[in-house]
Amino acid sequence: FSNGFAAAQLFAMSGLLVAGFCLVASRLQGHPDRLRTSCPQAMAIRSVATVLACSCFFYALHFLALAEVFVFIALMPLMVALLSGMILKERIRPVVWLAIVIGAGGLLVMQPGVQVGDRLGSALALAGMCLGTLSIVMARYISRYESNVLAQVFYPNLLLGLVMLC
Repeated sequence: FSNGFAAAQLFAMSGLLVAGFCLVASRLQGHPDRLRTSCPQAMAIRSVATVLACSCFFYALHFLALAEVFVFIALMPLMVALLSGMILKERIRPVVWLAIVIGAGGLLVMQPGVQVGDRLGSALALAGMCLGTLSIVMARYISRYESNVLAQVFYPNLLLGLVMLC
């Protein structure tokens, strides 16, 4: 069924479906204001970063194999640890620093001989990794100030769906 659709259409459909499910869930809970956030700027940054990360990963797949793009996706948790220290002022344990260094070394090993197309694909995947990491860090930031997880799912998916409709 899905192979008849372009990736942007699938992103639009999934984003709008998830946003719709969030609306229904907020109504069923009897809290129509559950989709409000006390951190609108952070939510906007998270939403835009999510859309840009999805777009970067999608375009990276035009130049790289899924396994090569997945290396960047797999590094996101390590980068979250790094950015959490810088943005959220969390203490980064020595074992996490070791994991970050090993993960970065693994990236270099996985990308030994790069061609021009590979460089563009790698740059897009790297941008996707950075933006996806920012989205996750912003989610952790927002979680410090509110427990409204429904809004954290709603806004990024709504924006993803609307942008991909274009």
